[in-house]
Amino acid sequence: MTSGRPLIRAGRARLRLALPRYRDKLPSAHRLAFQSLCRVYEVDELRKEVPCREELLAEFEDLCRSIEAAAVAMLEGKTSDRWF
Repeated sequence: MTSGRPLIRAGRARLRLALPRYRDKLPSAHRLAFQSLCRVYEVDELRKEVPCREELLAEFEDLCRSIEAAAVAMLEGKTSDRWF
């Protein structure tokens, strides 16, 4: 079983592109909850499917926006019971 480090790195890189305002903070965010967000953010197999399942892709895009919002909140030092 792998540690998920490659997914975390890839997710962190995608978040750096999606959240340019926070690019400098992203490399130093190492909380387990933040790493989990990065791992989930990278799993984007729905974008690669042929034929595209648009309803699932739209739901996935909503999830990505939610992850981005949670990442921003964490980077700004906010807390939530939803983050483990």
